[in-house]
Amino acid sequence: MLAIQELYQWEAEKSDGKIVKEGGDLTDCTRFSLIPAEGVNLPQHDIIGIPMIRRFARCFQKVKFGDFHDIPGGGLGWENGANIVMTFEDLRSILSPGMMIRQWGPEDICPWCKIMCLDEFRILIDKPYEGRTVKKCRSRYQLPQLSSEYLHCVVCKGFRVWVKSSNGTVLITPEEQEIYL
Repeated sequence: MLAIQELYQWEAEKSDGKIVKEGGDLTDCTRFSLIPAEGVNLPQHDIIGIPMIRRFARCFQKVKFGDFHDIPGGGLGWENGANIVMTFEDLRSILSPGMMIRQWGPEDICPWCKIMCLDEFRILIDKPYEGRTVKKCRSRYQLPQLSSEYLHCVVCKGFRVWVKSSNGTVLITPEEQEIYL
């Protein structure tokens, strides 16, 4: 399986017919192409006849949370204003720093808290807990899921063309505008 940055290869053609496949300078180029790798079902993109300045790529790592699970053993001990949550059994086999935990209930009443570290009977969370105090409460955790996106950018005179490697989507922005995911 190819890494996301390998899903497209690029090439540019200079006015003298020379093909360029490295670097970032596109001055004097008459064509720029993003070509999907062999066996990859993505569209090819060609920019022709427009003054081009340069090219670059951006990789974004995103963490999203999902995949909710109930914490076993009857829950956790939560105290309003404290940044330590009490456990009633060793949960280190299922919980780890970076995961999110919260009491069972509506998110506006029971906010998510990030686990900073934990030992056999305590979990240190990222900020003092602001919610109801409960000595033993059914609680949940969620696993972080990493995803990434790789954007190719061609800076042209007056605009930028951005192409997402994951699906070939094109976005056109003003020349000065940056994209942050």
